[in-house]
Amino acid sequence: MKNSITYTRSRGILIDPKLAANEALRIAATKSIIAALPQSLPFIQAMLKKHRQKIDFEIHFTFFCFFDEVFNLDISEKARMSVLHVLQEYLLTVPRDTALAAWMIGDLLGAHWPVQQSLPILCDSLLRAKYVVGRKAAMTGIQEALEQRPFPKTLFPLVIGALTKASQSDRSPRLRCRASRILLACPCKLVQSLRESQHGRGA
Repeated sequence: MKNSITYTRSRGILIDPKLAANEALRIAATKSIIAALPQSLPFIQAMLKKHRQKIDFEIHFTFFCFFDEVFNLDISEKARMSVLHVLQEYLLTVPRDTALAAWMIGDLLGAHWPVQQSLPILCDSLLRAKYVVGRKAAMTGIQEALEQRPFPKTLFPLVIGALTKASQSDRSPRLRCRASRILLACPCKLVQSLRESQHGRGA
């Protein structure tokens, strides 16, 4: 593995709460570990499963700040998709938004990842995440993708379908209201035509 000394030291920094609390060290270690992908993915996955201490979430936040660097690495598309699947696992299981880590993963996937890859993950997570914080983060990503990008029309049915289901059946009243507000901001004719087509298939 390239930069094995740096990588080994970086693992040690993130494993040690006292060292990881130093922001400069944490950022340097995180960047080194991301640069070691795909070999470092099991370690990253293990770190993202830690939900006990505030420092765990601060590490998560730092990873999510720099994960878009995967597009500058000489790795396969399959390896990048493996990273994406680890990110979805986080959305599906994260229990709280300590250190804004959950919000940051929504921002990462909505504003800094190709929407053709990230939106299926975000829409699925919006409907399946165990905790409200994961569904909220997924909705943040969807909203950012809709607002900040030239949006592929082929993805509208997927997004509008997920938002419609969330607006009707999410367990959180706040998320139901937020999903409805996002739908109202979508092109009205498109939303109406999609709803009519869905109703026609269900008839």
